[in-house]
Parts: sequence; structure tokens; C-alpha cells
Amino acid sequence: MTTQIIREMTPVDSLELAAIGYRNSNLVIQFHHGRTYEYFQIPYAEYEALLNSNDRANRFHNNIDGLFACKRIA
Repeated sequence: MTTQIIREMTPVDSLELAAIGYRNSNLVIQFHHGRTYEYFQIPYAEYEALLNSNDRANRFHNNIDGLFACKRIA
């Protein structure tokens, strides 16, 4: 499967996450506090699972945060 590139951010209903996007195998998350981070080499299936999760903040903390390299981009 080729990596899909999603240029726009998708607003999400979450207490912590404001919007998420996916580009070039990287997950981009904008938080409600205003900062945006890019998480590297995230499987597309994990992006889809986060996007479709009933508890996105919990999914993020259990499956992404601290497990993948990231950098602040805004």
C-alpha cells in the first residue's frame, strides 16, 4: 500500500486534540493549547484508528505519545 498524503487537518472532538492530519507517514496533531507536533513513521492504520476512536486523547497517550519520535512544528 502506498502512503496516502492528507494535506488538510481534520478537526476532531477531543478534550486535548483539536485536529489531526497525516502526510508522508507522519502524523500531525494540533492540540487545543495551540501547539502542533509532527510524529514520525506512524503506520497509516494507527492514524485511522486515532481518527475513528471514541476516546482520541486516550488512544494518543496509549499508542503514540512517548512511543514515536516527534518535533514541535508550531
